[in-house]
Amino acid sequence: MSLETVRFGGVDYGMIIRASAVVEGVKFLTSDVESMQVALMGHPDGTEIKAHIHLEVERTVKETPELIFVRQGAAKVTFYNDNGERLGDRELAQGDAILLTRGGHGLRAIGDFRALEVKQGPYMGVEADKRPI
Repeated sequence: MSLETVRFGGVDYGMIIRASAVVEGVKFLTSDVESMQVALMGHPDGTEIKAHIHLEVERTVKETPELIFVRQGAAKVTFYNDNGERLGDRELAQGDAILLTRGGHGLRAIGDFRALEVKQGPYMGVEADKRPI
């Protein structure tokens, strides 16, 4: 499987899921205690997932993990620690996804960049949600 844990100084800042990552069945990439659960799925033609409804469950969420899926183009992601110190970069190609779980980050588009972003809600406004580096 083509997974990369983004780690600086022994601290995990995220996970890159490359377009080439393939699994059979359902493989959760995050632990059960993470506030965002991410899995890969791979099923043969005709496989059915039984219809279901997710139950309402009250949860306490303190962090805002973010998943970015690159639909077109590429991007360079720069990582920062909680003090705003630059840690390093990773490049994403079309079809790659990145789960950002800790610290800060910036993104620079390479080519015509299109992505899908998913993050924990509800959105509380820029002042409550982000701190510039």
